[in-house]
Amino acid sequence: MDAFVEAGLKSNVVIPLTTANQSIGVLAASGFNRHQRERPHSGLLRRVERIAAQIAVASHRAALEARLRALASTDPLTGVASCRGITPALDDKVARYQRLGR
Repeated sequence: MDAFVEAGLKSNVVIPLTTANQSIGVLAASGFNRHQRERPHSGLLRRVERIAAQIAVASHRAALEARLRALASTDPLTGVASCRGITPALDDKVARYQRLGR
């Protein structure tokens, strides 16, 4: 931290990204400026917390969508591609072999 302070670090804010009672990361911001405050302005802190909440929701949603896509194409018990997952792969192989004249 000493090197950062010497470089001009004046403030550091770290806000947890939580969704569904689960921590998924942090939003961190550092300030390198000439104005030093003891604490960030309460309005600014509320805005940053709202941004962190929106990032957490978007990240959680992206993870859920990826999980749903995986479940749609594989059998959750065996992990083997389901009919929906294997059909596009087979179609690609058939098209490739047709292009090659096989």
